[in-house]
Amino acid sequence: MEVITSKVYDVPSLGKREFSPNTIKTWLYCYRKYGFEGLYPKSRCDKGASRVLTDDVKAYIKNLKLDNPRRSAKSIYQELLAKKFIELDKVSLSTVQRIYAKLKFLHQH
Repeated sequence: MEVITSKVYDVPSLGKREFSPNTIKTWLYCYRKYGFEGLYPKSRCDKGASRVLTDDVKAYIKNLKLDNPRRSAKSIYQELLAKKFIELDKVSLSTVQRIYAKLKFLHQH
């Protein structure tokens, strides 16, 4: 295992990569259990939906945006942090910006 994980591999479309022993073990387990099908990436059933923000927080963001359409995503993010609706180490500004961008797009059309 050490020989395999100590090498750098040139992965098509990803470039040079190293793989941890746990990654190799997971791939081996999936291959043994499911064959090559088990090695293909799985698509998320909730693709495009936030797994971090609750529906209540999303609704709060939407209400803030509707109350003041010119308000920035950053100021909304800072308010969510200040009111302890979210935690700094669990929700990033970019997560709020994605929700904000969807609202902005819906508001324009």
